[in-house]
Amino acid sequence: YLGNAGTASRFLCAAACWLPMGQSVVLKGSERLHERPIAPLVVALRNCGIRVDFLGKDGHFPVRVHGNGGLPADADVVLDSTLSSQFTSAIL
Repeated sequence: YLGNAGTASRFLCAAACWLPMGQSVVLKGSERLHERPIAPLVVALRNCGIRVDFLGKDGHFPVRVHGNGGLPADADVVLDSTLSSQFTSAIL
């Protein structure tokens, strides 16, 4: 539960891909957090082979991130950061 912590939630969404295979985590928070966009980061992670499921409204929290042991070494990350520079920071 992340309350209304938008920065932390976006960073943790990307960091969660480092969980071992077979493990997952649900990231959720306040009603306000569930209104904040996360789709561009999820699209970038999915394009790198990370499984992320929207558990409510598409493009928003809550999400379940399935571990993959990290991003593949040869992943080409394509990211739309026009909504938030936090997406870029999260991937880095």
